[in-house]
Parts: sequence; structure tokens; C-alpha cells
Amino acid sequence: MTFVAIISANRPHKVSTMEGALFATRPTWYVPVGQKEEYEIAGARFVKEVEGTLPMKSIQLNSALEDGFARNEIVVTVDDDYVWSKRLVTVDGKKKSVAISLQKAISELVQNLQDNPQFKAAGISASTNAIWADEKIKFRGNMNGQITAHAPSPVRYDPNVKSKVDVEYCFAHHAEYGGVVINPALLLNFHMFGRPNDSDKKFIGGFQGIRTPETQANAITIIKNRYGIDLGEQSPGEQRKTRIKYADIKWVGEPSWTIK
Repeated sequence: MTFVAIISANRPHKVSTMEGALFATRPTWYVPVGQKEEYEIAGARFVKEVEGTLPMKSIQLNSALEDGFARNEIVVTVDDDYVWSKRLVTVDGKKKSVAISLQKAISELVQNLQDNPQFKAAGISASTNAIWADEKIKFRGNMNGQITAHAPSPVRYDPNVKSKVDVEYCFAHHAEYGGVVINPALLLNFHMFGRPNDSDKKFIGGFQGIRTPETQANAITIIKNRYGIDLGEQSPGEQRKTRIKYADIKWVGEPSWTIK
């Protein structure tokens, strides 16, 4: 079985889209305390309120992991700003993309994780363009944290990380298990503010305007102390992919879930 969780805040207007895309999976919404009723009024079938102060995505994600792992199920966490999903196909030697349902994408991601049990997290790349897609599964690199499949494990999100939440979690899996499962053939589009600007009004709420330069700086400090990786300002001409050696990620500091 798969436990599907939608992570949301201040966006009950996204319920119709997400419930439609995930109807058969019977998703549970994880929202801040005080917002359950408005999500239910909007049509959410299963809603759990989570204590915390925004931005609190790490806390919401951990709540979903605890609930799903308690049932010994793979947990799939999904952001609430899903737009569309496609998959790479090759026709006459040329790469193309075909539309698939979000539910089908989730099923493939879960299967990828089950096929590689030495790893405990699976995700997709950030690309939505078939030109850059690939059928070959990768086991190191950055996952797009807007959708992630998690097998039961002790790894948790750091509740003290308010920005770069998914980056830190991906690093933790590299340090603990040597990598993650990444399926570059799945092309899933989630909204990013400013891309394009004319659709931003459809995605108001969430953590927009709550993540700040201060939360960014704090996350960078935590990541540097924990993994020895500096995600601060880049040097002229430096590319992020050249300064993060995923094969070399290891614990420098203590994992967040062991800190008492």
C-alpha cells in the first residue's frame, strides 16, 4: 500500500485540483492548525492539522512520514501546486513526452523505490523537457522535492530548516544510504512563483513571502555544519553542480533526528 500526503498551507483553493488528480489514492492533507475546516469545506476528504509556526513544511512532512511508516507503508509526499505530468517516450529514435496521470507517475516512482531497496527515497529531476530526460535511473543527485516517495527509515526532515527543506533531506539520504533513486523520465510540472508570472495568482498562499533571507541563511549554516557543503554565494563562473559532489556526501555533524 501507498500512503499519499499533500503538504499545504493557506491554499484551500488548490483542493479541487489536487483531489481530482489523486482521487483514487485517497490522499491526506497536512495543514497548519486552524485550517482543517476550510480545507474540508473546499472538498478535502482527509485532513490532519499539524502544530507549528509557518514556514513549517519540515514539520508537516515529518507528520506524514510518522503516520505512513506506522502503517509500514511507502509514503508519497506531494506539494499542492501540481500543474501537469508527462513521461518520456522515444518514437523513431526521437525523444517525446506523453501526458500521464499524477497517479500513474506516483505508481512508477513507488515501483522504482521497491526495485532498489538499498535506497529509502525516490524522486524526479527538476527538468520538465523531454530533450533533457533519460530512461536511465540515477542514484545520486538532487531530487525535486515537490514529490518524493519514502520507504520506512529513520531519516526525517529537520524541523529547524525553514528553507532548502528538500535539499537538506536529499543530502541526509546520501549521507545515510549513499544516494536516492531519481527517475529522469518522469516530467512533472509544479508551479514556481514567477514562472510564468501571469499564473501566480492561482497559487497564492503556501509559503510565499514567509521564507526570508534569514531562513535561507539559517538553512545554509545548518547544511554547512552537518555536511560540510557551503550553499552560500557562488564564486564567479562557478556552477552549483560542480561544487556538490553527491558521491562524497557524508555526515560531518549529527543527523537532525538524533539530536535531543
